[in-house]
Amino acid sequence: MKPICVLMAVFGILIFLASAVSAVDYLYIEFNQVGEKMLVKEVINFDNESEIQLDIPEDARAVSVSTDYMLDNDLLKARGKNIEISYITNENLEKVKSNYYFIDKLEFGFDIQKLEIKLILDEGFVVDKEDIFPKPTLIGTDGRTISISWEFEDFKKEDNIPIFVVLTDIGQDFDIYLVLAVFLIVLVLLISYFYFVRRKSVGKGAIVKKRRASKLKERDEIEAHLLESEKAVINELKKADKNELWQKQLQLKTGFSKAKLSRVVRNLESRNLIRKIPLGNTNKVKLK
Repeated sequence: MKPICVLMAVFGILIFLASAVSAVDYLYIEFNQVGEKMLVKEVINFDNESEIQLDIPEDARAVSVSTDYMLDNDLLKARGKNIEISYITNENLEKVKSNYYFIDKLEFGFDIQKLEIKLILDEGFVVDKEDIFPKPTLIGTDGRTISISWEFEDFKKEDNIPIFVVLTDIGQDFDIYLVLAVFLIVLVLLISYFYFVRRKSVGKGAIVKKRRASKLKERDEIEAHLLESEKAVINELKKADKNELWQKQLQLKTGFSKAKLSRVVRNLESRNLIRKIPLGNTNKVKLK
């Protein structure tokens, strides 16, 4: 065989091995909440036996791998065709009063044909679908716990997935009668609104529309002179459901630092373009 043919053959083998190692056929990640901790389980399937490198949290403990592996600081190396990894971490959960904020940004550095992610809440925790990002594929329950699932196809190594979920602890003192009483009060108030208040507002419809048009025109003039960073925040809020996002979501979407985002939000609030609603040690930002 000519030398150039040998080099081409070796080069082709190296390319094949690199692609075999860098591509994953199926990856399943399960975050199982246990109080203030997360039990994380990862299942990785290859077409052929391959070696993989994964970053795990710095505080990971009780690490278990189904195959031979090596752990160097927070870099885990394992080899096999079907690899299962599990560990416990506190890194993804932040507690504020009765709420827990599950925050993660998943990056892998390799292509994945099929990716599934599941978050299983502990007993006594509930979630509002408006407080889940990105939009889940499925929200289910087994009667005791709630699970949230996301599915992705053809995930590329340069992609990433920011995840943000607000978990609320309803505790053991959940009183169904109190909930029913509150529901009845709200129902009475709604009936009163539709039969009394709304009648009075019918004649003011034209005035309201005129004021709204004037306000929109004024808003457009202000937005035309915004900085690029301020426009980025406004655009993300316009695309969001109900034109509102948690400040941590804005930080993930814009890529701004925490300090820069706080400054931009403060400037927009002073111009009366947004409203910041404090909740614990975080904020919900809403477009006015």
